Amino acid sequence: MLLAGLAMLVVAMPIGCGSGDGGTTASNKTGTQKSVSDKEVQSDLRNAVMAMEASYTDTNNYTMKVTDLAKYGYTEGGDVVLTIVRADTTTYCVEAKGSGTQTWHYASKTGSVEQGPC
Repeated sequence: MLLAGLAMLVVAMPIGCGSGDGGTTASNKTGTQKSVSDKEVQSDLRNAVMAMEASYTDTNNYTMKVTDLAKYGYTEGGDVVLTIVRADTTTYCVEAKGSGTQTWHYASKTGSVEQGPC
């Protein structure tokens, strides 16, 4: 009887249960689909911000090129797209997102990661 109950419980579970952390789907560099959570996108954004600040220390200017950040430890994730929307000698705003609809940004004026575009 116990086994029959467990079998019914397993059959009744929905297929594709996620972690519940707001995941989006993104294509990676191999073209396959991978689930990207909001936490992963935010983490990638924070890593880019640290590289932006390190770059500023060297150049006294915030870069507009994501590729410039590699010199300061930022590695582009294949599943997260990072865009430097604006940057100058005093402020910047950077966006990151998976291929889903969730976009996160960091504006140097506010100093925090927030949902939505710059």
